[in-house]
Amino acid sequence: MQLSQKLSNPPAENRSIPFWSWNDVLDPEELRAQIREMAKAKVGGYFMHARSGLKTTYLGKPWFEAIAAGLDEGRKEGLLPWAYDEEGWPSGFAGGKVTALGDAYHARGLRMQTAKTKEELEQAENVLGLYAHTQDYAKVYPLDKVPSDAVISGYIAMTHSVSPYYIDILNPITTKAFIEATHEAYYEQFGDQMPEGFFTDEPRLSEGPIPWSYIMGDEFRNDHGYELLDVLPALYLPCEGFEAVRTDFWATVSRLFVHSYMEQLYLWCEKHHIKLTGHMMMEEGLYSQMTGTSGSMPFYPFFHMPGIDSLRRMIHDPRMPKQVSSVAEQLGKKRVLSESFALSGWDLNFEEMRWILNWQFVNGVNIICQHLQAYSLKGFRKRDYPPSLFTQQSWWDEYHHFNDYMARLSTLLIEGKKIVEVLLLHPMHTGWITYDGTNNPTIQQYDAAFSEATKTLSGLHIDYHLGDETILKEYANVENHALQVGLYSYQTVVLPSLLSIDEHTADLLVSFAQAGGRLYSMGEGPTLISGRENQTMLAKLAQIITRLPDDQAILDEIKSRLTHPVKLHVDDKEEKRLSCCMHDQGECVSLYIVNNSKTERVEGATIDLGRPYQVSLLDLQTNTQTKVADSVQHLLTSFEAMEGRVYLLEPPVHSRTMASNGDADVVFITPNPMWDIQHMDENVLTLDTCRYRIDKGEWQQKKAVIRIMKELLTLKRSCSIELEFTFTIQDRDSIPADLYLVMEESKHFNITVNGNRLSQPTGWYKDRAFEKLLITDAVVEGENTIAVEGTFFQSQHVYDTLFGKNMYETELNKLTYDMELESIYILGNFGVYSKSPFAKGEREALETEGPFVLTTSPSKLTHQSFTEQGLLCFAGKLTISQTMLIKKREDQPVMLSLGNPRLQMAKLWINGILVKTFLWAPWEVDITPYVHKGENTITMTLYASNRNMLGPHHHISGENYSVGPQSFEGVFSWCERPTEAVAIDRSLVDKSYWKDSYTFVRFGF
Repeated sequence: MQLSQKLSNPPAENRSIPFWSWNDVLDPEELRAQIREMAKAKVGGYFMHARSGLKTTYLGKPWFEAIAAGLDEGRKEGLLPWAYDEEGWPSGFAGGKVTALGDAYHARGLRMQTAKTKEELEQAENVLGLYAHTQDYAKVYPLDKVPSDAVISGYIAMTHSVSPYYIDILNPITTKAFIEATHEAYYEQFGDQMPEGFFTDEPRLSEGPIPWSYIMGDEFRNDHGYELLDVLPALYLPCEGFEAVRTDFWATVSRLFVHSYMEQLYLWCEKHHIKLTGHMMMEEGLYSQMTGTSGSMPFYPFFHMPGIDSLRRMIHDPRMPKQVSSVAEQLGKKRVLSESFALSGWDLNFEEMRWILNWQFVNGVNIICQHLQAYSLKGFRKRDYPPSLFTQQSWWDEYHHFNDYMARLSTLLIEGKKIVEVLLLHPMHTGWITYDGTNNPTIQQYDAAFSEATKTLSGLHIDYHLGDETILKEYANVENHALQVGLYSYQTVVLPSLLSIDEHTADLLVSFAQAGGRLYSMGEGPTLISGRENQTMLAKLAQIITRLPDDQAILDEIKSRLTHPVKLHVDDKEEKRLSCCMHDQGECVSLYIVNNSKTERVEGATIDLGRPYQVSLLDLQTNTQTKVADSVQHLLTSFEAMEGRVYLLEPPVHSRTMASNGDADVVFITPNPMWDIQHMDENVLTLDTCRYRIDKGEWQQKKAVIRIMKELLTLKRSCSIELEFTFTIQDRDSIPADLYLVMEESKHFNITVNGNRLSQPTGWYKDRAFEKLLITDAVVEGENTIAVEGTFFQSQHVYDTLFGKNMYETELNKLTYDMELESIYILGNFGVYSKSPFAKGEREALETEGPFVLTTSPSKLTHQSFTEQGLLCFAGKLTISQTMLIKKREDQPVMLSLGNPRLQMAKLWINGILVKTFLWAPWEVDITPYVHKGENTITMTLYASNRNMLGPHHHISGENYSVGPQSFEGVFSWCERPTEAVAIDRSLVDKSYWKDSYTFVRFGF
């Protein structure tokens, strides 16, 4: 099949599979309606994901009725329905069914207490062993094995802690119970009509910095032949021989976790002819992987579609996508999934989505799981690590453009075989030794060196796989002068800085070098073999390793030997903002190049293909190919910020050296300064503060509603609550014919506007939870008062979860409130202005003190940001037009340039004809066929996000690219760190993240 045919309508299995958040009372008919919406949007399937807010009993009869509806309707629509295997996350506890089985199933962690005297340790609980140590912990002895001549300076108790809220993931009995409670229950219900597979989410080592299990001592002895209890303190302390102990301990932990949990799930899915996908916990750096899994890569062979979790509106170094894609490509797993966009915030647009995915896809991912699509936005659900990329968005009816684009890119990368000739060894087993329960300077040093090695190779446009030592032991051998790992053969192996490598790995590398392979090092070490001294092997390695001190050495030694070298130059230097990969497509080779910079355009880049090719440019939005040259080796071009581009390379037709876009005599035009509004969706004003009183007490000063609810929760009881909101209408003419109050759960409250009792809701706005109540006849010029009165109540379970001792995230991640207090909104055809000026902040932020006033709806807008021009909280579609006088020769091409707009997407019409749907830069288009000399009508529809309506409005960072539920409350959460690769800075925990002023973002030009 020709490539263009493959890409014309990619199959469902190559399309996105969003997280569908099941987070309220599930109505099968509503589920079916939402599935039909997904089919229109051209997604490939969905994960039916139990999530906080769920009010249908998980794994109960109504749950399986909802799953049945999800399976039936999805398959009718040609979609692939998947199940999510847990209520909340991390996976493994079956919503509490497994942990309810008792102590043997509970998560455990290894703890250490130190003291000057033995007596100080007498109160220690769950003691595994008592020890004595010499000065500075140089030597540590079990208390019954202390040499008579030892000079003891202190004592140690090794204990274990326990969490009843998560599982002992190292013990196979827990996963067996998990499968019986979850997977077998599905199979009993659906038999051969099972979902496509299960998504397992963030299984992890959970209780403390170092894990423990009742089975650990026996398993360690079987693996290594000595007693773990004799040496336990070495896991925390740099005592004599700690390197070997840690190497052995974490090898056993890794084996147990992989085979007790992941392999059991994988084999069950294999037996029942369904697939397993998902991702591990804490997949980024050495430290984060030590806290979550002891290393992610050994798990990936036991996924049918392995995956990762890409959080926040940002990108990082290549390690995380490289880890998962390396194993997948080596073992022939065609699809690699990424759960993406969580925490990115409500203003995430298509251009930023593609940027995040470009970074992942160029590094080996090829299937998207969008986080998330919310069944409901009621209450806290709208703050559930936003955005919700679903029907609540203004652009929903146009979403198919984005999904078609990404499905074509997915298909291109899935159907081709990636061209990779270099293997970079992963230093995870150095992480085993350097980890002592903390993110100490030594593990940071090796982590930074590894990160730099991956960035350097990617920046020099040398594609590579990562080699995990556990994977190499299972799948690697030396064959035909190369290192063979599964389907891939490498003639070049590179070492980053290492403290230790396994003995098996060392033997493999020696054999590889003896067979003619090239072995290089970009750092220091190793100095240990399997955590032990081995001068004989280290001497052998020293003889075969060539050190590469700088970029030029890497280019000379590695890149010059590649069979498919590609150089991306600016001013004769490799342009490190660009990344690329190549795939053999059979009929051609695809070259995929991305600009990783969010803000910088790469000007004057030369693409050196290494030899001449016939080159075409593939437009994935339209599935069209434009020939660049019949024979060319060098292409001169530029890349927009965040751009991704695909070239198709075929054998040349005749010789030519350089190709570029010629400088034709083009007329560039820009819009006039003023636009007329043709149509504007209803405008909105968010009211998020009010005065209040509890139990008829004293009225309290204005406070954010979200913080009032938090105050009520701390009472741990039911109470009466009165909220009094105000808003101002500038004059009588500003009141539209239809003005609405929008609020949630109005059935719980008595509501009046200026003393007038409101009738029942008359529809909804954006989400069925956002009920519309008509208030036109109740409002007046000037200040208006909305009074909301009701009883605040929660079940005891809510209070126990929020305030219980040592509560784990398993409980918080499935928490559902009985009732909630939320912001309210004014909706209608009006303008909204701030009475105080705006200050521009970072990341398109606009900050103002307020207060805000409603006026008549604007009829014209200047060609700049519209937010300050009456569209302060606007969250809909806006159609604008203008007449433009064009002066040109008949044969002269005309380009329209829109500058650098900030919006979700846009559509452009010229003289009534649709010209282009803009999802991203370049924001310019050839309009020659659509214009004539003289006056022409330009019409655009611009799509706004929900950010200015839903916030967060008060976070001290202004516009935040790492948004979690607490970001709206102004309190610390793990989202405040930029990546999971770093430890939480405890000094930031008690800091306030709240400001009273408001932050909005730019919408418009």
